[in-house]
Amino acid sequence: MILPEPLHKFVRENQSLGKKGKMEDMDFQLENVNKRSKSWNPVGVPTEEDWMRTFRNLKKLDQLRCEVLERIGCNDPRLLPNTESRHDVKQNEITAWRKRLRETGYLMNPMTERVMMSTMGDELDAQLPDFTSAALSRRKAHFKITYQPNAASEIPEPVFVTPQERLDYHDIANQTKSVISNRIKELLEKMQHSDTRNALEDEWNSFVKQQKKADYLTFFAKVKDELDSEQFLAKTDSLSEREYLKIKP
Repeated sequence: MILPEPLHKFVRENQSLGKKGKMEDMDFQLENVNKRSKSWNPVGVPTEEDWMRTFRNLKKLDQLRCEVLERIGCNDPRLLPNTESRHDVKQNEITAWRKRLRETGYLMNPMTERVMMSTMGDELDAQLPDFTSAALSRRKAHFKITYQPNAASEIPEPVFVTPQERLDYHDIANQTKSVISNRIKELLEKMQHSDTRNALEDEWNSFVKQQKKADYLTFFAKVKDELDSEQFLAKTDSLSEREYLKIKP
């Protein structure tokens, strides 16, 4: 093989024997990686973004796959000898899941209305059963944004598995400065007391707007407290007026 010595050494060190016992060149390794990646790509012709996302996360995805198979008590089909058929592998998975469902009593009293739980006993998000339609909506919106830049579209919120995921997603502390800025403006618009609103708007435009995210969060909390106090007083005054009208002779 006519190659520079460093490259020649690399080729020799990366040669591998296939399962059938014949020598294959280093592209054998690449073929294995390619086969692993294909199982993680969506149905249909994958885009450049699909390939990039898969290969960047392939190691973590393979680790996740191994942990899931281990948790449900199944062997990795890739490590099974060729004598075992795919039918046997599927049957092992079915048997493992049946065992898990019976041990946890997951399907007991199916007509009883209760909080949806996982087989591990964790509470699941109430909207998780709608994940198919939610995922389809996100896919359509992403398609519009990617291939129809002029079409006005917003990506719907993600599919949440647990209530905590939903809380974390909507937590103001986890938002970007742009989102926090919009939330602050929305709160200011809701304020009825013009003097308080004007003072807060001046503070926002003259100082806070140029500061860091931590300052945005502090100012957001301040505006929210002012709005909550204003709404509480308005509600109290309304109740007092109704009570006065009741006892008025």
